[in-house]
Amino acid sequence: MKRVQNFPSLSKIREASRNLIIPFSLILPISMLYLFNSSSFESVWKGRAPYLIFLWLLFLELALAWKKLPNKSLNITAIALTTAVPNYLIGVSTFALNDEIMELGKLVGVPYMEHGEWLLKDWGLSIEYTVLTVCFVALVLLLYKIDGLKFFSISTFFLGATSCFYMVDTFIPFGLLNVLQGFVPLIASSVAGILNWLGYATRVLSPEQIQELYPTTDPRGMWGLGVHGLNRLILIAWGCAGIQSLFIYTFVILFFVKGASISLKRKIIYVAIGAIGTFLVNLLRIVSICLIGVHISPEALEMFHEYYGELFFIVWIIVYFVIIIYGSRILTKLVAFASKLRKSLIPY
Repeated sequence: MKRVQNFPSLSKIREASRNLIIPFSLILPISMLYLFNSSSFESVWKGRAPYLIFLWLLFLELALAWKKLPNKSLNITAIALTTAVPNYLIGVSTFALNDEIMELGKLVGVPYMEHGEWLLKDWGLSIEYTVLTVCFVALVLLLYKIDGLKFFSISTFFLGATSCFYMVDTFIPFGLLNVLQGFVPLIASSVAGILNWLGYATRVLSPEQIQELYPTTDPRGMWGLGVHGLNRLILIAWGCAGIQSLFIYTFVILFFVKGASISLKRKIIYVAIGAIGTFLVNLLRIVSICLIGVHISPEALEMFHEYYGELFFIVWIIVYFVIIIYGSRILTKLVAFASKLRKSLIPY
């Protein structure tokens, strides 16, 4: 009797080990970071939550490109490089490497004397993102050559862009990236309009008005909302005005349209509708924050702002992609059901 072998072939095992070496070499150090400081993963801006988004994009791109990746054998340099990020993070967390990085920041001109010691922590985080980006790109090039960057273009660009934004804001805090603050007056006015329509008297305060009415407050270009019934001022900066949600949405939708077999016109429509939806969902998030502060407490407002508010964006993205993928099928079935219902109700 012939014995059936269900074991995977050696070539498939080699393929899997080669294709998984990059994600698992990054999962280890990111997991270490979470164990050392889990609270740092709660913030998208100047935090480590983007690492989780990066890993998600990476696995999605890996799944799509699995059969297309070049069949290159592992080399010693690539294997050695997989230990670079863990070794760096161990050195930062356990040994005196973090102190050396802080000293390097002072030497290269991080303006901590002007803005405060907290800027040196931002410098350390910027270096961390830069190291991870360089190691990731180097691994892709070593394993798959230049073609690998095409397969992992979105995850590479996301990680690199985040690294650049952090580094620029470290050297020019409240400066270059504050060009994004130009979106904030529109956000603040829209939220105030919704709250006034709901019956909650709200006024919008410019940075100058905030400084005049609250001399001890440093608005740093932020706009404010004075909501009746809320005994505190709501300050809106570009980082919490939904710009980062639009930033993340851009990469997610680019990933979707990258592999979708649809026309360019439809891709543009999907991107535009999703961007408008993301903007409206963010308005709803800020309105909800204000209402929670009015009806529950300032403490509940802070809790919702820091943790649960981001669920608005996550739910919206999931619902939107379900609509894109299954919307036409659902609509067809609803039309067919309505037609049958009409025929059954209208006597012949």
